This record gives sequence, C-alpha cells and structure tokens, in this order.
Amino acid sequence: MNICKATHNEFALLEDLSGKIFEREQGIPKSLTHIEDDKKPQWWYVEDSKIVGTICAYFNDKECHMGRIAIVSNYRNRGIATKMIRFALEDLFMQGIDTIYLEARDITVHMLEKMGGEVYGESFEFYGDSCTPVVINKRYYI
Repeated sequence: MNICKATHNEFALLEDLSGKIFEREQGIPKSLTHIEDDKKPQWWYVEDSKIVGTICAYFNDKECHMGRIAIVSNYRNRGIATKMIRFALEDLFMQGIDTIYLEARDITVHMLEKMGGEVYGESFEFYGDSCTPVVINKRYYI
C-alpha cells in the first residue's frame, strides 16, 4: 500500500471518489465536496492496486483546512486513515504551514487528539452526525 501526493491532473478523480463515498454513506451531496482551484487544493491518496483513500487540504483566506478524508469501506479499520492523515500533515508542515484546521466526525476527532490536535469550538450537526472543529499546530504534533 502506498500513500502519494496527487498531481493536479489527479484532483478530479480524487474529488469524485471522496464525493461518492460521502454521498453514498453519509448523505452529503457530492456538490458540497467540490473545492475550487482558487483555494489552492492539495490532495493525497492511498493506493492498493486501486485508490482506496483520499484526503485534501485547501485554503480559506490564509488558513489551511484539511478534509475530504475518505476510505473505501472494505479498507477501513486497518490504520490507513491515520497513516494518510500523518503523511498529509507532515507534507503540509514541511511546506511551512504551522496550523491546520479541520471539522471532524467524532471518530476522527479522537484520532487527531492522539496526534496533538485540540478541539477549538463547539460541535455542530452536519447531515445527521456531529462535526467538531479541531486544530493541529506543528508545535504540538505528536
């Protein structure tokens, strides 16, 4: 299994895969998962003879946000998401980005807290599940 940083030519494929997973499993319309080029998106993916997971980072103003964390259902519970998140975080930190913001589902919040992430706001309901704002600062990353 390999974790790779996507080229710009792969963005649409990865966005489509994550959009399908979110729409099919969580009822989140695929249209809500699109990220415009002006937000300077970066994508990473996991492949195991096919793409089995995605994650994206993008900018809102000067803040770096991470999301679109999606793993194909029969590849879950193998630590793939944790490895993919770490790979993306370390890449972003090497780019000089010190703070990364996420809105995460509960299972991901616990994973991010183990990495040094901190909850920084109130949870909110999003398509039938709870999302919590989390921030990861390079200084506290474990």
